Amino acid sequence: MKNKRAVKRVILYKLYEHLQETYGIDWSRDTFTNGTLTLHQLDALLAFKHDGMIDELWSALKRLDAGEFGLCIRCKKEVSDVLLEKDPTRRICSECEAEFSHASVPLHAVSMPA
Repeated sequence: MKNKRAVKRVILYKLYEHLQETYGIDWSRDTFTNGTLTLHQLDALLAFKHDGMIDELWSALKRLDAGEFGLCIRCKKEVSDVLLEKDPTRRICSECEAEFSHASVPLHAVSMPA
């Protein structure tokens, strides 16, 4: 896995892109991604902007700080850097993803809408 600072920059860049596209934030990209924003400032910026992508990226930052970033939640192997650069919210390795994508769901496990 890359160094922690580089990974954090990738996550913050994805977060910046999402906030820019979705909410039109008026912050400089460099200020946002170079690590000069404190967690308090970042938390204040995100206070009233909750959506799935923000939650996933924030969770990725927390996993990074906890030393759990880049580990598959199923097999605990490292997720490839290429996949993480593309999607830093990724929590599963390509091998486990392939296994899950071929798994069938029993019909009785699927509830039908009323």
